[in-house]
Amino acid sequence: TSAAGHMLIIEDLIKKNIINQSAFEPLSFALRHSIKIAKQLLNPVGKVEADSCSLSDIVKNSIELIKPELSNIKIDLSLVAKDIKVQGSEIAVGQVVVNLIKNSIEALISGGVIRVGVEKIKLDQALVDCHPHPVCGKLTEGDYALFTVFDDGEGVPEELRNKIFEPYFTTKKRKGTGLGLPSVILEIKNLGGSLFFSSEKDKGTIFSVYLRLSEEETIEEEEVEQRDRKSTEKIAVEPAKLLKNNQPVVLVIDDEAAVRLVIEKSM
Repeated sequence: TSAAGHMLIIEDLIKKNIINQSAFEPLSFALRHSIKIAKQLLNPVGKVEADSCSLSDIVKNSIELIKPELSNIKIDLSLVAKDIKVQGSEIAVGQVVVNLIKNSIEALISGGVIRVGVEKIKLDQALVDCHPHPVCGKLTEGDYALFTVFDDGEGVPEELRNKIFEPYFTTKKRKGTGLGLPSVILEIKNLGGSLFFSSEKDKGTIFSVYLRLSEEETIEEEEVEQRDRKSTEKIAVEPAKLLKNNQPVVLVIDDEAAVRLVIEKSM
């Protein structure tokens, strides 16, 4: 709670141009992601909220968080649209994004380039027929977000291409757990998406993920109008009781000193 409160204070300072926004975006993303994971763990089994999230923001912030792990590896990011929202929770989509990028990083033992792409794509039946063999999921006609991760590494040997998605199978010896790609498949299935994989010796490997666009992509304007109407409604508030020096008083009660400090600083 206190960490989230301090983040809100930082965001307020950013709005006032007192501090730079770019330095705190990854930190904010990481904190909010952790909070959502904690809430999910505390929720009773079966109570999964329908959600949507910005694939563009998740990809950008994930790359910023992963940057400290990079030494001789370059990541090129291509965002065709500024903000692409998809169906699914930020946690699930984030797991897919991070695991696929980390998988490519671990494949580039001697360094190299990773190209990450995010774009919108409309699939008709002809395009669906061009994708006959997904690793998981099934494509149908409709609007999708396409997330791709390509690395120019050695590629996956042909005899191992059917094994890399098996739980606990890894070619990374001490570093790998063999759970990264299986968890990607699980999340994509839960998201109702599709995964495609292609690799060529000495040329590289590409993973392509198709996720359904969020309904917010079409109803966003209506929601903005509703928010604008609500913001114009007048709310009746009782006047604050005053002390002798005519200053309003707010009583703050919490057993955590850090939380009380956050509330004090936000006033």
